[in-house]
Amino acid sequence: MGKCCSLCVPCAEPAAAPGREAQCTWMAPRGVEWTVIVLTCQHKDSVCAFQKELEIRWRRGVLGPHPLLLTVEDPTARVGSGGATLNALLVAAEHLSARAGCTVVTADVLREARILILHMGRDFPFDDCSRAFTCLPVEDPNAPAEALTCNLDSLLGTMTQQLCRGSPPGVWVCSTDMLLTVPLTAEIDWEGFQGAKVISVPGSVSYARNHGIYLADQQGFVRDIIYQGPEARIQECSGPDGKVPLVRPLLGS
Repeated sequence: MGKCCSLCVPCAEPAAAPGREAQCTWMAPRGVEWTVIVLTCQHKDSVCAFQKELEIRWRRGVLGPHPLLLTVEDPTARVGSGGATLNALLVAAEHLSARAGCTVVTADVLREARILILHMGRDFPFDDCSRAFTCLPVEDPNAPAEALTCNLDSLLGTMTQQLCRGSPPGVWVCSTDMLLTVPLTAEIDWEGFQGAKVISVPGSVSYARNHGIYLADQQGFVRDIIYQGPEARIQECSGPDGKVPLVRPLLGS
């Protein structure tokens, strides 16, 4: 049974450039050291560009010392986030199995792996760089290199340094078409945890009518997921403040 955490919201290894070795200045880890970071996308034409963006961030030293960076095209059109997640996990398992010297794909390589799957999602009209690479008017004073900050950078920082810090090995799935901010004091208790957690954000009943919500018990365990349900059903999921826990594409297991 999944655990719901409600938070208030105020390819291959990096390749060297021709003629020189790639260098990565890895800063002291402040969060999770990812084994694999996978970025999924809808179109084959986008794979090379997105892969280069991941490699640029690795060279800045913000992705860890030795992550496996993969950009994976969806296997078919309109596969959905669930199908894209399974395909990305399969590709990650293939690469990890090959790295471990296995002649066949084995799930054993996933036991101690920390895998982050980021979904680019659908295309939007007049959105030339996608929501993931939309530049934000922020600056990270602790960044090892000065550079423009995109929504993808913000999400990577939030996932690596806040939400996933202290979590056991597993798979995290996150959308890139949202702006996610988490209070600095937010803490997730990972002591003895086994199973799956979902990160939910509070929303109004009127907004939830066009989206999904979690029905959780008093201990925070998810009992049901309601998509575009009737208002009376949605009201049953509301908390003391009248807000309901929205389904956002953010999951850890």
